[in-house]
Amino acid sequence: MRRQLVLILTVLALAAACSDDDGGSLFGSTTATVSQTVGNVVVEAAGRAWELPAAVCLRAGGDAEVVRAASQEEASRVRSLVGNLVSGWPTTTYSLSFDYPAYEEDLHAAGVAALGLARLVGEQAALEEAWVQWEQAFANPEGGWGGPEEISRRVDRWRAEAETLAGAIADYCATG
Repeated sequence: MRRQLVLILTVLALAAACSDDDGGSLFGSTTATVSQTVGNVVVEAAGRAWELPAAVCLRAGGDAEVVRAASQEEASRVRSLVGNLVSGWPTTTYSLSFDYPAYEEDLHAAGVAALGLARLVGEQAALEEAWVQWEQAFANPEGGWGGPEEISRRVDRWRAEAETLAGAIADYCATG
């Protein structure tokens, strides 16, 4: 009985160590939570309307933290979407009933928003590096496979749209 308990506790400890829960933050130590009381603005960019925290204009003390937290929430959403898809990496079997168009749209929107907001507070490089490290955690060089490229193969396109979004935010803030 004692041996089974030790085995169970070992498995639980390993599962916790392999958990992708980092407190909601993909870059930095701030827990990603955006209060619903901060208000939102809508900015048109890259062919869509983006609902963002009003703090994007970075006019008040604490606005950078709100924007960083909003970026972290979107980055966590990216990781959650991808994590659900690649949870069995490298032997993931894609479900025939999986809604790929909705997945692509949701992933794209979250990725662009995360990068655009991170860019505003000087955290874009840290976010991109966190995504690379997260994907590489799935790799097993001894087993002969690398990590999935669900995020990394999209980042260049997201980065371009994030630049457009950041420019639209600057224009919005300049006129408001």
